[in-house]
Amino acid sequence: MEKGRGKDPVSKSKILRIAGLIVLCSVGVFLNLGAGWFAGRAGRPLYLDTLGTVLIAAVGGYIPAVFVGFFTNLIKSIYDTTAVYFGCINVLIAILVGYLSKQGWMKKWYKAFTIGLLMAVSSGILGSILSYCLYGFAADGVSADLALRIYESTGMPQYPAQLLANLALEFCDKVLTVTVVFFLCLGIPESIKESTMFDGWQQTPLSKKTLNRIRKMSSKGMGIRSKISLILILSLLSVSLGATVISYYLYRQNTIEEHKHLAGGVADLAVGLIDPEKVNEYIINGRQVPGYEEIEQRLYQLRDSSDEIEFIYVYRIELDGCHVVFDLGTDDYPAAKPGEVLSIEEAFVPLLGDMILGEQIDPQVTNDQYGFLLTVYKPVYNKAGNCTCYVGVDVSMTKLAHNSYIFFAKLLSIFLSFFLLTMSFCLWLAEYNILIPVNTMTYAAGIMSKEEGMSSDEADEVKNLDIRTGDEIELLYRALAKSSEKSLKQFDTLSQRFSHVLLSRRKLIFLFADMIESRESDTGGHVDRLVKSVKVILRSMRELGYYQDIVTDQFVEDVISAVPLHDIGKVNVSEIVLNKPGKLTDEEFAIMKMHTRYGSEIIDGILQDVPDSGMLQEAKNIAAYHHERWDGKGYPEGLKGEDIPLSARVAAVADLFDELMTKRGPDRKKPLSFEDAMDVMNDESGTGFDPLVAEAFIMAEDEIRKIYADKAP
Repeated sequence: MEKGRGKDPVSKSKILRIAGLIVLCSVGVFLNLGAGWFAGRAGRPLYLDTLGTVLIAAVGGYIPAVFVGFFTNLIKSIYDTTAVYFGCINVLIAILVGYLSKQGWMKKWYKAFTIGLLMAVSSGILGSILSYCLYGFAADGVSADLALRIYESTGMPQYPAQLLANLALEFCDKVLTVTVVFFLCLGIPESIKESTMFDGWQQTPLSKKTLNRIRKMSSKGMGIRSKISLILILSLLSVSLGATVISYYLYRQNTIEEHKHLAGGVADLAVGLIDPEKVNEYIINGRQVPGYEEIEQRLYQLRDSSDEIEFIYVYRIELDGCHVVFDLGTDDYPAAKPGEVLSIEEAFVPLLGDMILGEQIDPQVTNDQYGFLLTVYKPVYNKAGNCTCYVGVDVSMTKLAHNSYIFFAKLLSIFLSFFLLTMSFCLWLAEYNILIPVNTMTYAAGIMSKEEGMSSDEADEVKNLDIRTGDEIELLYRALAKSSEKSLKQFDTLSQRFSHVLLSRRKLIFLFADMIESRESDTGGHVDRLVKSVKVILRSMRELGYYQDIVTDQFVEDVISAVPLHDIGKVNVSEIVLNKPGKLTDEEFAIMKMHTRYGSEIIDGILQDVPDSGMLQEAKNIAAYHHERWDGKGYPEGLKGEDIPLSARVAAVADLFDELMTKRGPDRKKPLSFEDAMDVMNDESGTGFDPLVAEAFIMAEDEIRKIYADKAP
């Protein structure tokens, strides 16, 4: 990596990326607004205002599509104030289509149709909830007429009728939208799609296969992706819900204060209309008192000055109840007559003492048979400073509750839009700036920690990742890249040293085997031919698929390295017996057979110091059992079938064939021809030899013939 790279925050690529995002978003917003305008002008019961969102999600990914969906409704709110509340639907569609398009769903018509169904269901349900909360049943929107028809014709409850209407129209709208986008995508070349796909790589882009492998990596506990998602969701939900609840509380309190101010102002005006010196006369004589009806008419005018004022009344509060001075009737509650005594409402009983004394009373909120009301009482004082009565003004709180409910729904929908927008953008940033770089380095660290070491190609792969997040992750990557380069050099050095050690070990084994072979007068080249034949047999077995679970790379290497030691036990056999011409006596043959036990004991002594050596274990197996027979008639233990170690079965085939092709063996006969020797091997299959090993040997006849080309009679 070049020195200082990544320090310039405004690189050319970043400027081009931002410019591309702006262009994509502009095109998408234009398509949304244009298609929506066309649908409105055509008078069709369709929206078509997600066409640009779906298209940009399909060709550019969900990030530009989310911005398109959000800003479309934000711009529409300039001339349609309700549009901003439905922005969350457009954003949700952007996320849904962007994710599914990335999985290839827009390439198959039936999958694209499924996207349309999912869009219709999600937007239909959410849209009907918002419409019902904001405007009530069939109050506004494209689906209002259809919802009303369903309600009137079926008798279905209001909300299910509106939901059904929304789903029906959304199905037509979204399936049509997806169909148009599907055919547009078919006409867009893949090269253009790749160039318009908006990503945020902070490193060399990974192939889809590698990216999927990295994403599938799991940890014992909760992964970084899950932790980041959980933190973002909890944080954004906390902020969004907290802001929503606080805003709702402030709105409600402010509205209540406005209602108090309204009721208080009306009460003050009503107090100014009452002559406190005539209150007793009003109670006794009522409308017969001059000016009573005029005051009553003025009170009616005050009550009717605002739709939110429910009741205005004037009472004198005494221990026996409320003595009516003025009472304004309504359609539901006839007016009480002057002088009539009404019982004190339960909510005001605790205030009775203060009201009898003429004290100021704080506004009270009640919810009883008269409704949900805010009541303000104002005392009327005479010239002597005594309270002669109270003016009561009741303001309806039902509308406040309804307005608060609508306000909360609007607020929640707006915050949902911001939540989805912020959440998707933050997850996108975390994906490319944290998750992929960290998981990529984890994957690279896994390569470095392999037992077999890291190849130069794999080291180049780590080096070429070029992570450039400009933070601690980039520093960690640089350290990892240096470590991988250093590890590769160390591994190369160790590999070379190991190769030298392995080569030296093999040379020593061959040298030792040659020394043993030289004690016999007619075994020249035996070890070399034996090793070559064993290689051929093992390769043939793997090609035929025999003993796949045993014949691994390591097994092959161990057997090939071990087979030269098959006759190591002959060092303890007298040369008189080894080199005796002619047939051995029974006693001499018994001595000769002891070389298998001697060999096993010699190698077993070495294994005491190197217990984990697979090569030595196979050397012991071969030395001890290469004269055993498949039918159990061999020596030293008379093992039968698969009780004989596989390495010994392989060595037995190669050893006997070499004996047949040379002057070796206790009978010291002349060698056989290649064809005759192969006939013997065929005959011994299933009796002297493992039939599968024998078959592998016979199937490799051409290669065996090359090994014994100089032995042809």
